[in-house]
Amino acid sequence: RHYRLVPGGGDPPAPPQDIPAFLETDYFTLRFHPQYGILEQLTDKRTGTTVINGRDFTAEARSGYTYNYDNNLFSLDYEKPHPRSAWIIGPIARRENLLEGEIRHVSSGTVAQVLEIRRRAGVSSIVQRIYVYRHLPRLDFHQQVDWHEQGGPTREAPMLLLHFRPELEHTASARFEIPFGVQKQPPDGLAHA
Repeated sequence: RHYRLVPGGGDPPAPPQDIPAFLETDYFTLRFHPQYGILEQLTDKRTGTTVINGRDFTAEARSGYTYNYDNNLFSLDYEKPHPRSAWIIGPIARRENLLEGEIRHVSSGTVAQVLEIRRRAGVSSIVQRIYVYRHLPRLDFHQQVDWHEQGGPTREAPMLLLHFRPELEHTASARFEIPFGVQKQPPDGLAHA
């Protein structure tokens, strides 16, 4: 097959702008928290099902609790020091939610809208780009992490987590890439609880 570029018609993509209250595609309606980038609502327009529904986002929830129900929330779990922390995940001493960051709407083209969230965790940086496709039943969450945090036998070891807890049917499944394979498990958000 051969492909060639031809001049197109239509308007150029809109410049980046503030985070809209809602993003809407042919398939989904989404709402992100404008300051934290937490996915507050996701509705499948084909079925009318709300897969992610906003919950109370209170000061108590921000302080770090046993398990959160926020979606697209990064957190750090600090493992208590022990001599085999490189091989065994030990007891968790505390959790710190990474809420502060810079969120912006970097692209609003004919194919997709792109949100970018930049966060810091100690001296490490996290850049997340969320691709919301206009005409596909798909959302992509890409993370780029420059990790410099360290633990040890005498200090807590930080572990980065990204939380999602959608309200899916019991028949749904999720696949996770792991070294040298793929792991299938229920999408209940309890993998790291």
